[in-house]
Amino acid sequence: MHNYKKMKQLIQLSLLIFMAFPALSQQQADESSARAKEREIKTSGEYLYGESVANTKAEAIKLAKSILASEINKEILTRQDWQFAKEISAKDVEYAVESIDLARGSKMRAIAFVRKDGIEAIFDKSKAPKVSLEDKKTEKETTPKKTQEIPNTAVQDTLAINGGVPDTPVTVQIPSTNNPILDELLACKTVREAGVVFENYKKKGKLVYGKTGTNLSSDNSWLLIYNQSGEIIAFLDKGQGSTRRNLLTGEQVSTQSFNTVNTAQVWFQIFD
Repeated sequence: MHNYKKMKQLIQLSLLIFMAFPALSQQQADESSARAKEREIKTSGEYLYGESVANTKAEAIKLAKSILASEINKEILTRQDWQFAKEISAKDVEYAVESIDLARGSKMRAIAFVRKDGIEAIFDKSKAPKVSLEDKKTEKETTPKKTQEIPNTAVQDTLAINGGVPDTPVTVQIPSTNNPILDELLACKTVREAGVVFENYKKKGKLVYGKTGTNLSSDNSWLLIYNQSGEIIAFLDKGQGSTRRNLLTGEQVSTQSFNTVNTAQVWFQIFD
């Protein structure tokens, strides 16, 4: 009787192990597949990704997505053909989330990733700059010649803007910022002069710049504002919110006040 009872227990235990084995095998296969996918994301060079750890799944995904956006922003700086795009679109962003046990308790780990070939630069080809021709004036002329505007169907210059009434830049004594590159830019009167400085330091790897709308991290960038005539009317300091300090006047100004057809903006970042 004792042997029968013992044999019955062994049979029951064997059945439990047999029933649990397929589920365990499937779990191990899923974990192995997830690890293989993560290695591919991190080592193949075909993906950009952001990884984070947080208390909840939603927080982890949100943070991972923010880090992914920063990685895409870094990619923009290495792609010359993306520098002046109107928008950078990352399609088919995916997420992988798992629970992990740490010394201070259970946390959620998330990876947000996207294939590099799923990132697209979108350019605004509908707006082309106007070419303005004005006859040379002579002393005998008593009335100025009318300006003739000719539509330009060529590729838009990266620092060109559409027409409008030019704003007048404010001239003040500009204090030193203790940043030699920024001080050199603040001394420029026109966007053409600033363009020379931009290109000089960009070739040296000390600066990047582009049209407003192509930079994913605008809070970390200075903004150069110029009018139709190409005159620089403001340099906005880095910062968050709807107001920034104009380095030319020292005043706090609304960034929205420069979103007009008469002005254009260029963002730039300086690498210390």
